[in-house]
Parts: sequence; structure tokens; C-alpha cells
Amino acid sequence: NGTAKLQEGTAALQSGLNTLVANNDSLNSGARQVFDTLLAAAQAQLSAQLSSAGVDVPGMTIDNYGDVLNDIMNSLDGAAYQQALAAVTAEVEKNRPSVEAAVTAAVREQVIAQVTDTVREQVTQAVLASMGLTQEDLADETVKSQVEAAVSGQLAGMQTQIDAAVDAQMQSDAVMALIASSTEAKVQELISQSMQTDPRVQEALAAASEGVKAVASLKASLDSYNAFYCGLQSYTAG
Repeated sequence: NGTAKLQEGTAALQSGLNTLVANNDSLNSGARQVFDTLLAAAQAQLSAQLSSAGVDVPGMTIDNYGDVLNDIMNSLDGAAYQQALAAVTAEVEKNRPSVEAAVTAAVREQVIAQVTDTVREQVTQAVLASMGLTQEDLADETVKSQVEAAVSGQLAGMQTQIDAAVDAQMQSDAVMALIASSTEAKVQELISQSMQTDPRVQEALAAASEGVKAVASLKASLDSYNAFYCGLQSYTAG
């Protein structure tokens, strides 16, 4: 009986998730459109600023803008900045395992809450039916206490099934992809934050040319939006 109720709860959860997923394309499409607009504006700005220096600005996309801007800074004698960037990135990457562990723990808490809430609702309905009660009867505190006691008792007996369902969800392709994308988004966010606060970066920028400073500032802005964009993709994947 417990397994059957868990299966019913999973079906109800899937139905609710399908409703949420219906909006995913609109969210991702809107964010992608904004990103493309930012990149187009950035390319126009750089082309106007760097044309006199004979620096060509290739077409920038979400996937290649970082490499394009790094190449431009290198061509403008931005070696010191690139060294600082490499150092910051290396330090953040050292913490990737701990970031992934924190993300995994957070996702697991979400999965536990979703599965438990769904099963609790299904068990509550089953208990009400077995006692000949309706949802309205829960307005009576005495009845509510009796129902909650019965539900808690049944849930305690189903904990093994709930744990197994949670473990299965954590190993699913969807959840593993969510953890991977969320981890990457957090790592990129940390790199972006460090690039704006690390004193080595500020020293490198101080010694760099005005052209490098302008490109570095532009890249920091795009990186910040990229962190949001990756986070949104993780949200819709979740």
C-alpha cells in the first residue's frame, strides 16, 4: 500500500512539474535574447573604440565572448591582466569540489521536501477517506490532530520507500545535470566576483592600458550576466 501511494504521489508531482516546465522555454528564450542584445551592443562599442588601433573584433556569441575579449586584451598588451585572471580562476577551481558538495546537498534537500510533501498529501487523502472525512473536517482541531497522528504514523512506516525514491531521483540524469549546471554557474559567479575584488586584478588593471581597462570592465559586466543566465538555466532544469 505504501509503495502504491508513493507511486500516486510521484504521478501528482510529475503533473505539477509539467505545468512549471511549460514556462521554461519563454524564460530561457527571453534571457537568451537579452544576452544576444548585450553582446551585439558590446561588439559595436568595441569596434568603434578599437578601429583606430587596428584591432579587429570578431563576432561574439555566448560561447565565445570570453575568448574573444581575452584575445583582444592580449593584443592590447593585457598580459598582466591575463595572468591575474588565470590565478583567480585556478584558486576558485580548487574549491569546485566543495561548491559541488554544497549544491548537491541543497538539491537533495529540495528533492526530499518535494517527495515528502507529495507523499504526505496522498497519505492524508487516504486517511481522510478511510475515516469517512473530508478536507473541510480538518477545520476541527480535534479531528485535525487525529488525522495528523495517523498520517505521521503511516509516513514513518514509509520512510524506507521515501529514502529510496529520493536516492533514485538524485541519480537521475535530470538531477545530475541540474547539479552540474548549478555548480558551473556558481563557479563562474565566484570567478566574476573575485575578478572585481581581488587586489592582484586591480593592480594589473592599474598598470594596463586604457584599452585593456575598458575591455576588462566590459567582460566583467558580461560575466555577471552570464552568471545569471547560467543560474536561470539551472533553475528551469530543476
